[in-house]
Amino acid sequence: PRLAFPLILNLKPNLNNKTYEMILNFFIAIIVLVGLVCLINSARLIISNNSFIDQQKLSDREYYYFTYINLANGVNMNPIYLGMYVNLAIALVIERIYREGQNISLICIFIILTVLLFLLSSKISIIVYFAI
Repeated sequence: PRLAFPLILNLKPNLNNKTYEMILNFFIAIIVLVGLVCLINSARLIISNNSFIDQQKLSDREYYYFTYINLANGVNMNPIYLGMYVNLAIALVIERIYREGQNISLICIFIILTVLLFLLSSKISIIVYFAI
């Protein structure tokens, strides 16, 4: 399933610009929705455990519910891969801001995705973010 989206876009089987834009908008919306699900799941864990720290994983460092693996567990996904998808969505949003001008909804989506990326704490994704 993760190969389907890149293959469809790479092969681009007679897609007109309107359909292509619709697919990219759908991708951005899905990533924002995934981010919100992750944040809601982390908030649920914090409320149910009465703590920001995951007490079950106490070892040499503290694991917080709003970061890295605990955050990405909301959608059962590796944080590095989720960070890559978030980076792609951020790049698409930036491209839309440059093309369409500053739109308040695009800026809000950009902020939400940026916060999600930094909460994921995936070092390679953050490096790529600053390269964008």
